Amino acid sequence: ACSSAANRAEEQNIAQAKESAKAYEYDNFCAGGMCRKKGRVPCSASVQPYEYKGKNYCFSSDESRKHFIKDIDNNIKMADEQWSAIGGGAK
Repeated sequence: ACSSAANRAEEQNIAQAKESAKAYEYDNFCAGGMCRKKGRVPCSASVQPYEYKGKNYCFSSDESRKHFIKDIDNNIKMADEQWSAIGGGAK
């Protein structure tokens, strides 16, 4: 019962994020993948996004999310550099 309640809560969080039409950094590609120079890795709707300093980040996996948040300022810097290097949109 707990896991189904957690799943419903997660689905509700994802639905709310979609309803509010939040744009995610890196054109909705995985922030964790971007900082690790993996390029344009699609985000997963099953992984909770993360908001930091008014910007929203999405991820391809829970592991990627945890890695990104662990050293967020440095990872944002690396992701921004990679985004520019691969010709990403304006930041």
